[in-house]
Amino acid sequence: MATSYYLDIARSGRCLPMAMDLVLNVDPDPEATRRDGFRLGQVVERTARRWNTPLALPLMDLRLEKADLLSRLGLGEAEMDRFHFSADMDHETREALHRGQAPRGCIYEGKQVYSGD
Repeated sequence: MATSYYLDIARSGRCLPMAMDLVLNVDPDPEATRRDGFRLGQVVERTARRWNTPLALPLMDLRLEKADLLSRLGLGEAEMDRFHFSADMDHETREALHRGQAPRGCIYEGKQVYSGD
């Protein structure tokens, strides 16, 4: 959508609900829906219809982003809270992750974690 669409919404004084989690938690399986892009999109649509707005905004859950990133490194969600990057990722590491490959040399709790080739 064009930027002008969002600017027109702002100029109209229309409010956009940050209530998507309320609609999401009515879902029979909110956790599965939160991880399924198509189903999550349906929740965004239902939220916008419920409050009669042109758009609804989901809350950003960085835990999901971290879980996805760590799964690419071969780590499960159980390790998520204990794992912390000790430095910024270099360009090669970021590119490997974008390709869905685990970067070489990533070490976690004294062991290398990567799928390698």
